[in-house]
Amino acid sequence: MYQVLVVDDEYLALDKLCSMLKWENYGFHIAGTASNGSDAIDFVNSNHVDVVFTDICMPVLNGVELAKYINAHNPDTKVVIMSSYSDFEYVKECFAANACDYILKHLLTPELLIKLLDKLSGTYLKKQSNLSMSYDEYVKAKQYRHNIIEQIRGNDSSRGINGAVVAAVKLSSHILLEFVHSSSEMQTFYRHIINTVSQILKNLNGFVIFQDSTDTVIIFMPFGDIPESEIMRILRNYIKQANYSIKKFFDLTLQWGISCVSSDEYSLNDCYKEAMHMLGDKPIVGKTENEPQDFASLSIDDEKNIISAVQALSCDRLDSVLESIFDRIPQQQLTLNIIVSELITLANKMCMEFSLDIRSLSDTLTKLNLAVNSNCSKADILVWNKTLFHSIISSINSNLSHKQKYSSMIKDYIHNHYSEDIGLKQIADSIGITETYLSTVFKEETGSTVSNYLSNFRIEKAKELLLQNVDIKFLYSAVGFKSYNYFFSTFKKVVGCTPRQYKNIAARNSK
Repeated sequence: MYQVLVVDDEYLALDKLCSMLKWENYGFHIAGTASNGSDAIDFVNSNHVDVVFTDICMPVLNGVELAKYINAHNPDTKVVIMSSYSDFEYVKECFAANACDYILKHLLTPELLIKLLDKLSGTYLKKQSNLSMSYDEYVKAKQYRHNIIEQIRGNDSSRGINGAVVAAVKLSSHILLEFVHSSSEMQTFYRHIINTVSQILKNLNGFVIFQDSTDTVIIFMPFGDIPESEIMRILRNYIKQANYSIKKFFDLTLQWGISCVSSDEYSLNDCYKEAMHMLGDKPIVGKTENEPQDFASLSIDDEKNIISAVQALSCDRLDSVLESIFDRIPQQQLTLNIIVSELITLANKMCMEFSLDIRSLSDTLTKLNLAVNSNCSKADILVWNKTLFHSIISSINSNLSHKQKYSSMIKDYIHNHYSEDIGLKQIADSIGITETYLSTVFKEETGSTVSNYLSNFRIEKAKELLLQNVDIKFLYSAVGFKSYNYFFSTFKKVVGCTPRQYKNIAARNSK
């Protein structure tokens, strides 16, 4: 078994990757997880690790620094870079540090992960003889892929395949001149194109995608007996989705060349030649558009409305916002994947903001991932997203109850021990929480610091003792002040007069 380390500071994303499939069935075992690059280095130095899946942006030590360290100290350990957004400059640095692959988290599915694992075991790692039986299925898939590629290249004289289309895709020439400065950078762009298109085509059985040259991706798409007009409609939708995703995450423009539909007499090599001819130097079919009408993502207003509903602890408002989001998007798996990924990221940020234990959401997250990966209906996925944010609201409510409880315990301790030499440490230790959390909770609940509350309470007790004719010279120690001068200045600041003046005023008012 190949040993895997997964590194991500977002628990939800980490849990999603670890639970996406049964890794052992494909010859891999998750040996450990880490929330930052520093912890990952400690694990790698103490354990045998074949592959590291790491996020880019993390606290303490980020993915770029981790990849560089592994390349320098453990060159046999392969690194796969994960990102939830367009961090291309980081990505380039990672490949310079010898990362072997790059994936966008929102596009990752069990199917693509399996293909990546197969690629790792076949290309970067030594093969093992005890891989699962499902490996044989992928050997057959590889042979099928090989046969299709050979037909496309004209090295196989097999008869044409009815109802198939070949597409050629590349980046616009000005993009290459402006942004690509090395072959490794170009490969990063094209790896992303292949990953994106593969996700879009995942429900099209038998498709094959490969990089034919340094600047062209070739896609074989078998449609069977579907009418040609319908094939073209489906193709336009595929292209629109791919263009939008590439534009959104990398701000790049794609050029497309599309062949006619193949037949017995019209071979795949003929299709390939036509696609390359149509590709030319202009975006023939794949002209980059603004956001398509039937494609969607979370807007800034969407996020604000969700945050506002959660802050108001209103499940009804939250449901209304989520329903409006899902109403405007189609039953389209790529779109749903993007929406869910963005909602999960938002949920993770809100958990951090409200100091919630994100692990309490793992069960809901697992079910949400299952719904998405099982191609469940949009309605079912909406339900699980509602459940996710309802859980956050519930946790916030519970957390608020805890905060109120802690504030009450802090006050009780002060009321019972104000005459003693006490501070944050003594109070925190008595309750069983940290000094930092104690200060934060109390300030949020009362609007006052613990120190100010303690001082004010001591002054109130001092005022009571003054009315009982306790000698002022001995009064300060009775209410917990260490010196008379500090007591005097605090009393005057809080009450607005000296202790003796207060006593005299109280005496006159009582007559």
